Amino acid sequence: MSEVKKFFDLFSSRYDKHAFYDTLGTEFLSNIEENFIKENLSKNLNGFKVLDIGIGTGRCSHILAKRGAKIYGVDISEKMVKKAKMKLGNSLKQVIITDAQKGLPFSSNFFDICISFRALKYMRNWKFVILEIKRVLKPQGIAILEFSNKESIAALGMKNANYMLFDINDVLRYIQSSNLKIIKIKGGAKLPFPLYQKINSKKIIGLFNIIEYFMRILVGWRFSRNVMIMIKVAK
Repeated sequence: MSEVKKFFDLFSSRYDKHAFYDTLGTEFLSNIEENFIKENLSKNLNGFKVLDIGIGTGRCSHILAKRGAKIYGVDISEKMVKKAKMKLGNSLKQVIITDAQKGLPFSSNFFDICISFRALKYMRNWKFVILEIKRVLKPQGIAILEFSNKESIAALGMKNANYMLFDINDVLRYIQSSNLKIIKIKGGAKLPFPLYQKINSKKIIGLFNIIEYFMRILVGWRFSRNVMIMIKVAK
């Protein structure tokens, strides 16, 4: 994780633009994730406590902060967190620089919601992190977690990657065996990231959207670059 921390510290100044908004293609990918959050959580989150694991620059937390949520976060990169503090302002109640794999530094049954996007793929001890998420969530608490998919074409580019891909079926089995209820599963884009990274044409994005739509009908979430899973803690 020290190498991951170093990577994000160096990348922090241009992370948002490069990862999410550099082209219409990367913005399209980012919108898939953000829309899953928007569509599946209440528009009124006044008083709700939200934990963002791998809060980064606060991209996803910002959606919930605008709905009235109180945001808490953990991240390994202090420089990324500085960006989150500027973005979230008073909505950010507490953020701790730590590796989630060492345990979440919060009381049990404390949070209403937990989110984690583009972070678990750096955590070899992800199963323990899921147990920690269960611990800090209240009964009936909701978590939305994102996993990079081993079955996607992204696997072809793993040789020099600094993160791992998941067997999603293994993830689903582990979640269920941990007495967590799976509410919804949605796959991200199926076409490879380098294509989206270079696309800056609305017409081509429109064409890709049509292709992605029919692929979702044919194979569901399978072969997606990433998979988003919404889960609930049992009573």
